Amino acid sequence: IIGVRFGTYNRNIRDNVDWEWFRHSFGFDAYPQYLALVENKTFNFDPHSVFLGALAETGLLGFMGLICFFIGYMMLLVRRFRNSEKYGFQNIVCGCILAGFAGFLLNGITLDILFMRHFWFMMAIGAVSYER
Repeated sequence: IIGVRFGTYNRNIRDNVDWEWFRHSFGFDAYPQYLALVENKTFNFDPHSVFLGALAETGLLGFMGLICFFIGYMMLLVRRFRNSEKYGFQNIVCGCILAGFAGFLLNGITLDILFMRHFWFMMAIGAVSYER
């Protein structure tokens, strides 16, 4: 429910991996430098998913907080997009940011998007781009 804390996914996964199965199943002949890490049980893993990583590291409470943040941000962009003048600056910018944000969320299934600077830069532009 509360997760394993930020950054401990890599440390905790080492104790829960069947290293013999891992070594024989993935064939490290092409990457001998990784074979030593597997044999020493120091090979690092990444969840490669912002959603699975958040769920494992922050638990249900942190995961729901992240999802609420994403939903709130998306609702802000949709509200600004609908209330802006058609083909106006705010309409175009919010539409582009909304499409980019949806794309990042889809990429979040297989990538950890929270450490991408361009994701946060895009979110900042979307948050401050409005006309009075």
